[in-house]
Amino acid sequence: MSNQRKSLSMLAVSGMVLGLAAIAAIVASAIGYRLGGWHFAVGLQLSEWAAYGGAVALVLSAMGVFQTRPGAARRGFAAALIGVFTALVPVAVAIQWEYAERAYPPINDISTDAADALGIAITHAHAGASLAALAKATQLERRQHAQYRRGRAY
Repeated sequence: MSNQRKSLSMLAVSGMVLGLAAIAAIVASAIGYRLGGWHFAVGLQLSEWAAYGGAVALVLSAMGVFQTRPGAARRGFAAALIGVFTALVPVAVAIQWEYAERAYPPINDISTDAADALGIAITHAHAGASLAALAKATQLERRQHAQYRRGRAY
């Protein structure tokens, strides 16, 4: 048996460190916004870069898993696996946000402030127009409207 120790895989370690840094960036983006450290757009931009870092970390860690698999010439299999799992967090968050952006309509509602008289007036005008249109609607359109009101897509 050889007394020579296997070298540590830098891919595995780099992927793990970058994955942990990506998670820390997402957490810091939310905390920084909530504590007033920066505007929400800065927090979202930081989260976007954290997702890119998580994707790079995922690739590095996956290569590290292959490079350090049991019986390979390098060590660091545990670090590579930790890197894969930590990198999945920011990547999964980004994928979920992308899905939500495509699956749901944007919320551009100005009527959410009860103290905003203009918003309330616009809401009442829209409601009146909606009820008038609903009175002229076909049976299919009424069913679609009912499904939409329950929060389901039609």
